[in-house]
Amino acid sequence: MLPLTPPDEHGSPYASPSAFAAWPELMQSEGAPSMEEEEDWLEDWALYAAIKEDHDHKPWFTWPLPLRNREPSALEAYREAAQHHRRRQQRFMAAWNQLSTKANEAGISLIGDIPIFIAHDSADVWAHRELFQLNENGWPEYVAGVPPDYFSEG
Repeated sequence: MLPLTPPDEHGSPYASPSAFAAWPELMQSEGAPSMEEEEDWLEDWALYAAIKEDHDHKPWFTWPLPLRNREPSALEAYREAAQHHRRRQQRFMAAWNQLSTKANEAGISLIGDIPIFIAHDSADVWAHRELFQLNENGWPEYVAGVPPDYFSEG
């Protein structure tokens, strides 16, 4: 399977705005319970998604400085909107757990792919800038990638 992460603006799940969040458009379970133990990444993802939505889906490094720098008072304004994104992740995970359980019971193995790199415009980089070699403006000091393949040449 392709990665289950949200795709970028070009539709690619390999440059996802999250290394951990799922793309809730794939499936939802309406009767999903709340996650008993909230995942560490979920709060960052929910805030990032709410802020990005409010800023016309522009990259985090173009947001106003208080949001870009995760100032608590600036983030507080988005906590309610973030609940929607948190709940969508919970509904996806409930549906995914149901699907994977049924597949496993039927003897079907689900094997998926994952991206090689974390996208610059992602909740992960925004929330953990100290883990990435970024300059003072939030831009990468170094960039790596995969060269184009036969199918990407027009």
